[in-house]
Amino acid sequence: MYTEIKKLVKHSSIYSFGSLSGHILSFLLLPVYTRLLTTEEYGILAIIGVFRTIVQRVVNLGTQSSVVKVYFEVDNTEKRKEVTSTAFIFLTVIAGIFTLWFWLFREKLSIFLLDSPHFSFLFSFALITSFFYIIKTVPLSVFRAQGRAFTYTIFAFLTLVLGLLFNIIFVIIFRENVTGILKSSLLSHVIVFVLVLIPFWKNFVFKFKKEYLSRMLSFGLPIVPSGLAIWILTLLDRYFLKVFADMETVGIYSLGYKIATIMSMLVIVPFSMAWSPLMLRWYKQKKAKELFTKTFKYFSVFGFFLVLAISLFSKDIIHVMTTPAFFDAYKIVYFITLAYLFQGFYMIFTTGCTFVRKTYYFPIATGVAAGLNTILNILLIPKYQMIGAAVATVFSYLVMTILMYLFSEKYYHIPFEFNISLKIFFVTTVLYIAGLFIGGKLVTIVVIKLMLLVGFFVFLFLFKVFNNQEIAYAKAFLRKRKSV
Repeated sequence: MYTEIKKLVKHSSIYSFGSLSGHILSFLLLPVYTRLLTTEEYGILAIIGVFRTIVQRVVNLGTQSSVVKVYFEVDNTEKRKEVTSTAFIFLTVIAGIFTLWFWLFREKLSIFLLDSPHFSFLFSFALITSFFYIIKTVPLSVFRAQGRAFTYTIFAFLTLVLGLLFNIIFVIIFRENVTGILKSSLLSHVIVFVLVLIPFWKNFVFKFKKEYLSRMLSFGLPIVPSGLAIWILTLLDRYFLKVFADMETVGIYSLGYKIATIMSMLVIVPFSMAWSPLMLRWYKQKKAKELFTKTFKYFSVFGFFLVLAISLFSKDIIHVMTTPAFFDAYKIVYFITLAYLFQGFYMIFTTGCTFVRKTYYFPIATGVAAGLNTILNILLIPKYQMIGAAVATVFSYLVMTILMYLFSEKYYHIPFEFNISLKIFFVTTVLYIAGLFIGGKLVTIVVIKLMLLVGFFVFLFLFKVFNNQEIAYAKAFLRKRKSV
């Protein structure tokens, strides 16, 4: 059993670098962005970035998941090539249609999201970037299904290097600010897409099978409304902050969100990439439910630890890497990292619905959360502004996660150890609150916060989060590592 868990950790670790590449880029350039961009410009960049992300999630029509699902349902290499070819051809056509449609309305998008038609050219860069990103998801999904995590990561690393290079040219040298950032993203994605086609080409046979498309759409289309709901969960807080506060507040909030996104890039995204194919393999094993239970437990431990680590050091990171105008951004990091962790739990809880192809429950869970998020934003943002938006986000994600668990439980019972997760949540919250009262010199602050991180595991041991078998395995693993 632990061999399978180690495989999940290994694949997630490889994917983590791949998913982190884009975030590493923006993180490395954070001191540049916050010194060359005003809080208002940073807010504009954030809203366009969120718009681009949502377009990418919705327009791919659930292909990222459905390609992997149908890929494992066919039983020979030739049929799998037909699956990937069908997906690639279909998605290229659909992405082209949607891109053209949004292009025609880019001026109205600029007015609606940024209160001015003068930013429409920025949406042009974002839309073309999204087109190449979307059609690139099929080759990358095939690499995931084939277990080629290293190949996936190479292209992610190349995206990072090219993005960094183009940002130096357009942002630092030519001082094009927001335009330069979007231009850099576009060029790096186009170049990497062309290179991705080289290893992908041997999986392509110029065949289009309606049967496979039907199977992919029946699985993937119900996920599309879920993507629209995520649009609300992700974008509306920024939009309402613009309406009830100002674009400067959006910029500060977005920077805090970016720090919290370390949680998503380090854990949630790589885990989701490794989880889908391994989950489908585990389903056929005798110890499948035990594997799912252990995965949830260890994901809780690691996830809450990162929530604590990122939240504790967020204030210090922001103070070191940005300017005083952005310092208040740390106040929302704990809530957003917690929301991302709930999203990870949500993915684990989709297991039952995935096995029985009941993906229509996904948009129900996310739709309810989106509606709740809208109401909470309207109620909380006018009075509490950034904190209100962050609280609305974390509470909405929690409701979404609970609903997904209840839906999947109907079809596939997994004995998750929720009492253990609650203990870890309690320890995390108490230590985070303690960290808020730490003051003094930076060195002193860092040392004490590191002690709190060590204390996290001490408290987990005292609360008996780990059983004797797990402790014995950990000791044996450490002894083995020392002897190497």
